[in-house]
Amino acid sequence: MGDENGTGGFELTKAVRTVTLQGLTEPWANAEVVVITSVSLDKYMEIEDLQRNLAADELFKQFAKHVIHSWDLKIDDKPVPVTPAGIRKIPLELFRQITSGWDDAVAGKAVLSPLPDS
Repeated sequence: MGDENGTGGFELTKAVRTVTLQGLTEPWANAEVVVITSVSLDKYMEIEDLQRNLAADELFKQFAKHVIHSWDLKIDDKPVPVTPAGIRKIPLELFRQITSGWDDAVAGKAVLSPLPDS
């Protein structure tokens, strides 16, 4: 524990985890996305709320800034940037896997389980 002057203790640093997206069809099968797992509880709750309320513009901004650290995704052999515009270009199936994978990674699970058949 630190003292009253704020010395000692431990420093929270940015933490990331590679999430393997399983259960997807080609060309996305076993894609890997590096997600940020050191998001604050407040930010996590904000992003979860945006997902529930379908606030797409703000959700994509938050994902680009606070969730997706990096990826090597390409569409038509062109890299997809980790930006709100780039996120909008990916298939819904892939976005669902990334959001589920991030939730699992934040919870400490290393690999995402496949989505159930619907």
